[in-house]
Amino acid sequence: MMALVIAAEAAAVRHHQPNNKMKTKSQSTIEYAVLIAVAVVVIIGMGLYIRRSVQANLKMTEMRINGVDWKFGKVTGGGGGGGDDGGEPPQPPPAQ
Repeated sequence: MMALVIAAEAAAVRHHQPNNKMKTKSQSTIEYAVLIAVAVVVIIGMGLYIRRSVQANLKMTEMRINGVDWKFGKVTGGGGGGGDDGGEPPQPPPAQ
């Protein structure tokens, strides 16, 4: 009879203890939530660098089309800019 009471008390104690399966499931859910949050932050951070890269490439293409040397800001002979060859202002014709 005493063994039956002890077994019943042990079952009641086990029933009130947190379920390991439930604890593991909750932990997995939290880990997935943290993983997704980190991935979103990384993607947002990379988006800034990608946007800057695209803007830099567009600026370099614009400068190349307009005939501006991107290192020094000088107008070069290429492109459709002004038609001069060195970026210097045109000289007036010599006086006669």
